[in-house]
Amino acid sequence: MVNSPLYIVDGIPQPNEQFVGPGTGTGTNYLAGLNPADIETIDVLKDASAAAVYGSRGANGVIMITTKKGVSGEPRITVDTYTGIVERPKLRDATLGTTERRQKLDILNRQLTYDQLRNLPAILTDSLNPAFNANTDWQDIFYRTGRISNIDLGVSGGSDNGMNYRFSGGYYNEDGIIKGTGFKRYSGRLNLATRALKQKLLIWMF
Repeated sequence: MVNSPLYIVDGIPQPNEQFVGPGTGTGTNYLAGLNPADIETIDVLKDASAAAVYGSRGANGVIMITTKKGVSGEPRITVDTYTGIVERPKLRDATLGTTERRQKLDILNRQLTYDQLRNLPAILTDSLNPAFNANTDWQDIFYRTGRISNIDLGVSGGSDNGMNYRFSGGYYNEDGIIKGTGFKRYSGRLNLATRALKQKLLIWMF
């Protein structure tokens, strides 16, 4: 995207186009597929500090995201879930059906002369005219109350002399307040870390 910063996730630059190709998991921006529950820290680099490290790619700033890693200790299992609603916006008051017909006729009676009223087309005064008897609230057809569901599962552990690990899986589903819209995300991440060369070399695997 124009004027967007460079995103770095665990040291790896990420694409930030508005729409990315198949296989990225979301079909929208790449970052939409990153589960917030997997994020450990977010650091922002800007101005000369960003350009010094990443050159022209960091001209608009750099956002560095570090994901959670496994720590030594007994296996730890975490589960986080929630659900909620998103209220639709306050809709404009709409006058429908026979009430609408009466209001329109009142306007005509106040503004037209007797002769003009006599010459009005029958369709404008006919109480059986479907246009005056429709009770369709078009706002209600397009808008609804949105719903959100989320569940996150994490498993982590490891040892000082062996391998540390963290696995996470997540599901997020949001129904938009406009019917036919929404966002759904399935996420999974596996972080492994082990030491080699007599504990002198730390190897990360994502």
